[in-house]
Amino acid sequence: MKKVSGIYSPPRVTLEDQRRPALGISGLKAFDLSTAHPKGGCWNFNLKEHRELAARTCEEDSPDWLIGSPPCTDFSVLGRWNHKRMQIEDVRRRLREARRHLEFCVLLYNKQLARGKHFLHEHPQGASSWKKGCIERLANKDGVNTTVGHMCQYGMAIIDNDGTSRPIMKPTRWLSSSVPMLRRLSSKCQNEHKHGSLLNGKAAGAAIYPQKLCVEILKGIRDTTIEEDLEKEMEGENQAQHMINSLVHDCHPWEEQMGLKGNAPKGIFANINSFQREDVQKYFNEVTHDELPAKLVNEARAEELEYFSTLPVGKVVKTQECWDTTGSPPISTKWVDVNKGDQQDYDIRCRLVAREMGGGKSDEFYAPTQPLEAKRLLFSEAATNRRFGKHERSLFSSMSERLTSTPRLTDPRLLNCLPKCNGLATVASSSEACTAPRAPR
Repeated sequence: MKKVSGIYSPPRVTLEDQRRPALGISGLKAFDLSTAHPKGGCWNFNLKEHRELAARTCEEDSPDWLIGSPPCTDFSVLGRWNHKRMQIEDVRRRLREARRHLEFCVLLYNKQLARGKHFLHEHPQGASSWKKGCIERLANKDGVNTTVGHMCQYGMAIIDNDGTSRPIMKPTRWLSSSVPMLRRLSSKCQNEHKHGSLLNGKAAGAAIYPQKLCVEILKGIRDTTIEEDLEKEMEGENQAQHMINSLVHDCHPWEEQMGLKGNAPKGIFANINSFQREDVQKYFNEVTHDELPAKLVNEARAEELEYFSTLPVGKVVKTQECWDTTGSPPISTKWVDVNKGDQQDYDIRCRLVAREMGGGKSDEFYAPTQPLEAKRLLFSEAATNRRFGKHERSLFSSMSERLTSTPRLTDPRLLNCLPKCNGLATVASSSEACTAPRAPR
């Protein structure tokens, strides 16, 4: 059961988990200006004693997740517009309080990271708070990433002047120590509907999390738990295997007596385990689906990767950069393993290819028809209408005229017969070769 607390947030996510017990999440406390303080009244984080009590409570409860949404009014674009109509002393006071709330949240986030826990921070994308030093230092820490999502994709709406409900786009930036959480909150609008306006005092309604957003946050917590459990399980298996190998090696000092130290595997069982691990991974021919020798496939794949390193096919960047640029995960890759030989004399070829590129195909992806194929089409058409006897001369005369002239590839009947090669490799000169005049042999 994962425990969740909220700071500068009324009981929203911490109440939604009660409606979905199957997610295995339990809400603890919600520290907000609208929630009760233990000594009476409501929380007021402008007071030092209230901030200290909230920090001690989080230290004692040790929540697995801390969700923070400090006041963004004076950091937002609309708030900065309103500053022009205020007294300079009031603007300075409001900015000091806003920075104090922001720095207090960052303090609690850092304590969460020190305990090995997670946090989630939210502010509008255009808020000036993202340029504050405390936030920039937190965002640059290892394991901390950010993404942007549009709130209309999570059910945020507002009642317009004409009484109709309109979705609110409200681009929102999220900062978190969990990549699975950020995946849940990175949905972007495709401008398939008309958005409402937050002007004329309507911005306060956009500060309330819709139910769909709360559910996605809970699912992000669940996804993070699943991935962390899988990583721990794999790490435990690796540690157990390492321990077995060490014990086996220590129990067989005869390896050193036989002069095998440094050359032989670490013990008999370790040697057997290495062969078992190699046999577990199976490879199959992409064309015939026959099983291929794992050793030869690994060697061919290593050769392919070595060739990749010699070409400027790309550079290594963080996965987060792909999410920020495209709003989607990176395109996955796949190994295509083929045996160019036979079952007695293997000739393994491995190619690393990209997947999920079907949506971007165009005519440029297809190779033009080769000259030989164009000849075959003409011969086939002539043979279909073949004549004998005295008309034979006119047949070959007609064929000669066609072959020495530009092939009629614009004929709709021929265009329907042109095969398309579903591949990425094209020959630039093939199109010219198809249209060049050729004399008959």
